[in-house]
Amino acid sequence: MKKIFSIVFVLVVLAVGYGLYMYFAPVKKVSSKATDIVATEVEILNSFEKNAMSADSVYKNKIMEITGVVNKVESDSNAIKIIFDQKGKFIIVNALSAEGIKEATILKAGQSVKVKGAYSGYTIIDDMFMIPAEIKLDQCIILSK
Repeated sequence: MKKIFSIVFVLVVLAVGYGLYMYFAPVKKVSSKATDIVATEVEILNSFEKNAMSADSVYKNKIMEITGVVNKVESDSNAIKIIFDQKGKFIIVNALSAEGIKEATILKAGQSVKVKGAYSGYTIIDDMFMIPAEIKLDQCIILSK
């Protein structure tokens, strides 16, 4: 009985250790990953407007290149957010790397830009709390201005 318990305990410890390793593993740079989806901001937003759950499953864990017109650029202590806005639905692009932040700080509203990033989720519109729908991309870099 002690042997079985010991084997099960070791397997559980190994599984937990592997899970923690995968969770905290450093994320590779988006710039070195292959692009899975190339689209415009309008195409992305239209796909979510037609069927948000289906679009979310299509884009989940994908590297995307999006071309669009910048609506607004916001910055906080450790990231720059580039916001594309169509009909009250937003694509929020987070530039977290030093390279991405440097490039994003010179963007202006109305400027056309092409960004590459990892799709990280969708927030459903909530009229009760006045929360707009948001499509989020993280680890973004600017490919062209």
